[in-house]
Amino acid sequence: MKRAYKKRIIIGAILIFLILIIRYSGIGSYITLKSIKDNRKWLQAIIDKNYWTFVVGYLGAFIATTAVSLPVTMVMTLVGGFFFGTFRGAILANLGATIGSTVSFLLIRNFFGTVLHDRYKIQLKSFNKEFKKYGYNYLLGVHFFMVIPLFVSNILGGLANISLWTHIWTTSIGLIPGTFLFALAGKKLMTIESITEVFSAQFFIALFVLFIISLLPIFIRWSKKARSA
Repeated sequence: MKRAYKKRIIIGAILIFLILIIRYSGIGSYITLKSIKDNRKWLQAIIDKNYWTFVVGYLGAFIATTAVSLPVTMVMTLVGGFFFGTFRGAILANLGATIGSTVSFLLIRNFFGTVLHDRYKIQLKSFNKEFKKYGYNYLLGVHFFMVIPLFVSNILGGLANISLWTHIWTTSIGLIPGTFLFALAGKKLMTIESITEVFSAQFFIALFVLFIISLLPIFIRWSKKARSA
């Protein structure tokens, strides 16, 4: 028992050290629209020389920044859409965000829950109440409509009574519309100056269409129940 506890403490200390290095290394300052645009030719040269190296590097950076809760998810998704195209960019962004989110979820649940519980106790109370009322549909909605930043939902999910599998599949499915739309908007990466320029009328129309499509299975199920009744 003592050996397992010591092992957990050592692992936790190493993880904290790595997280602090990533968070305070200044890497977040390089993942900005301006920085990406300024280094576009250099990044494109890497893609032309070794496509899969860039893919692995992009995916690794996405996972790492999401795991340590750096608020660069939208920029990373735009970058993926610009360099890989809408569909590949959306798939890679969704995969990176889901894996990184899961790592963050596990770290919070196993190592940082006590530290963060008091800080987010008000949000956690509301989160638990809504989750109890609506179940996994609430989690899907949180990600679908980007109501809560991803790093905050990771914290609340890690502190709440949510299973790992539920966290994984609701995160992945819930992020599909957002990653697709931002990857699509990545085509305009070189012409925009801030993330807010992405939120155009066309963006919200596309989001609404995806929302309607996502509700079709619910409507079909409801229709079947109504007919059987």
